[in-house]
Amino acid sequence: EEEVEKKIFGLARSKLEPPGWLIKTRPGKSGAGVPCAMWSDWHLGEVVKSAEINGINEFNLDIAETRIKRLVERTVDLAKNHMTGADYPGIVVNINGDIVSGEIHDELKDTNEDEIYAVVLWAVERIVWGLRALGEQFGRVYVVSTFGNHGRQDRKPRAKTRAKRNADWLIGRLVHSHLKDDKRFDWNIPLSGDA
Repeated sequence: EEEVEKKIFGLARSKLEPPGWLIKTRPGKSGAGVPCAMWSDWHLGEVVKSAEINGINEFNLDIAETRIKRLVERTVDLAKNHMTGADYPGIVVNINGDIVSGEIHDELKDTNEDEIYAVVLWAVERIVWGLRALGEQFGRVYVVSTFGNHGRQDRKPRAKTRAKRNADWLIGRLVHSHLKDDKRFDWNIPLSGDA
């Protein structure tokens, strides 16, 4: 399995232990801890039309792009400008699935903005940008990427081979392949649903 991943992605399997910088104490430094961001349930590709829900909300890839940019900017702002004297060793970014809308319901298949693999590539570009931006601000980034429900290929959830049949796992692996040589990043992309 690991050999197949190396051949397909040119990658070694990610380490499952957290990096040492997460747990080392630093005498004389602020006890602010390590900021953690949760990137989950973006449902990229889904289209929500305002007229269909009494003008309450609207969603598409253009709106998603604005929200992703705002998420990264506000993460930096909160950690850097609203914590007094914080000296962080890095940041943890949990990418916890349902990044794409997927096609698990007929309604989504019919109304998604684009096909799932096109949305996967769209998502990878934005996630790589966001992680690089956080790397610039925090120096170290521990990325934990698990899969959700919406990215699955099958109608019903499976017990076996769940990760490799899920767009979220693929997104995590593709993002890793873009950033694998950047020493600021540590990774955990398990084959199980939990990390």
